[in-house]
Amino acid sequence: MAGRVINGVSWSAIQQFSTQIVQFVVTIVIAKILTPNEFGVVAASMIVLTILQVINETGFGAALMQKLDRDETDFFSVFILNVAMGIVLYLFIVFTAPLWASVFKTPQLETVIKFLGLNLIINSLVVVQRTKLFINVDFKTYTKASVAAAVVSGGIGIYMAYNGCGVYALVAQSLIMSLLSTLLIWLMVKWIPRGPFSFKRIKSLFNYAYKLILARLINTVFNEIFASVIAVVFNPAQLALYNRSNSFLSMTSSNVVQIVQRVSIPLMCEKQNSESELRDILLKFISNTALIILPLITLLFVLARPLILCLLNENWIGCIGILQIISISGIFYSISAFNMNIFNATGRTDLALRCEVFKKVISICIIAIAVVFKNFDALIWSCTITALIECYINIRYTYSQVHTSFWTQIKEIYKTALCAVTMGIIVYAGTLLIPNIYVQLFVLGAIGVIIYAILCFIFNVSNIRQTACLILNSAR
Repeated sequence: MAGRVINGVSWSAIQQFSTQIVQFVVTIVIAKILTPNEFGVVAASMIVLTILQVINETGFGAALMQKLDRDETDFFSVFILNVAMGIVLYLFIVFTAPLWASVFKTPQLETVIKFLGLNLIINSLVVVQRTKLFINVDFKTYTKASVAAAVVSGGIGIYMAYNGCGVYALVAQSLIMSLLSTLLIWLMVKWIPRGPFSFKRIKSLFNYAYKLILARLINTVFNEIFASVIAVVFNPAQLALYNRSNSFLSMTSSNVVQIVQRVSIPLMCEKQNSESELRDILLKFISNTALIILPLITLLFVLARPLILCLLNENWIGCIGILQIISISGIFYSISAFNMNIFNATGRTDLALRCEVFKKVISICIIAIAVVFKNFDALIWSCTITALIECYINIRYTYSQVHTSFWTQIKEIYKTALCAVTMGIIVYAGTLLIPNIYVQLFVLGAIGVIIYAILCFIFNVSNIRQTACLILNSAR
């Protein structure tokens, strides 16, 4: 299994980071041309579209992975259902576009959301093919399609931005990315949808999927409500600042979690009948992922100012404080993500749904307090507070499945945390002595990574010496 995990994680990492790096660079270039207000129009549109995308893409793909005796009838039935749902959801967007423009007080949003909504149909065409790749832990094929689509769509987006297309440069980039990715995956997977369509199979899969869809939907709706509060109570420009700050977190720690999480799901599903093996997989993924996430979070916090000023410009200076606050939530998010995979692996999506409802009730209360006082900093701090609370609740709910407590999981990463904090203190001291923001970002950042690696190797954190040897041997 070790070789399969390393191969899966390696290609998943290549896909996630290469795609995200391309998109990140493209966004940085376009951000130097467009204003936060223009980014805010797209960000407001995505509040609605992200929720609808979860309805169509989440659940049935996971149900296919969890079902060990799946066949072509299952795949075809899910394909037809996804496409039909994509069309229905897009029609919903077309008819309600004026309403969303009114809610966010942004007239231009009516046209923008209709164009971006086409992604609902495009992405529905590739759900089954993507699931097949994930089942086989074949991230190499997925990488080729994603990277090629990101490069081409990014180039077109930059060209349009430089030629005065404004917000429609972002719209075109998004649509072309989806179209190319879908087309390439169809060509590479070479799966031809063939019947019969079975309502019986859909019903069987739905019994698993609907609870997962509702759980993910509740989580997504909560996240988008948070974005809506920023856009409505404050303004779309503030939402653009929050989204841009969040993109730095996504580019680093969130990406690492998603990379490893995609590999962990099929492996956990295979061990769904063995509590001890499932628990071991959970703890190993948490400890090994923390090795990468904790130093990234630390550097984001310490080097937030030079990062924003070097890569963006003075228009985005409001991102600095936001990035420092939300970066703290990264470690809690990573632990939560792997614990939520337990529900998927064991088929206990009812627990996942119950857990999400409980978490969001508490989280909404915390956010409501910040909204009452109309304090933007308090609203951003609520992200970190809710991340900690949700992490604890997730672990409490998964305890019945793997019998590992909150403190047991925290103990898996405390040595890593000490090494990261030590490195952060040294790097922060360096920023006080060196005023140049480019030296702070690139030189001190590199020194920080070296110091962290040395500390981890000295104290053999998470058996890093053995892991390094395993990776080197597999590369030969």
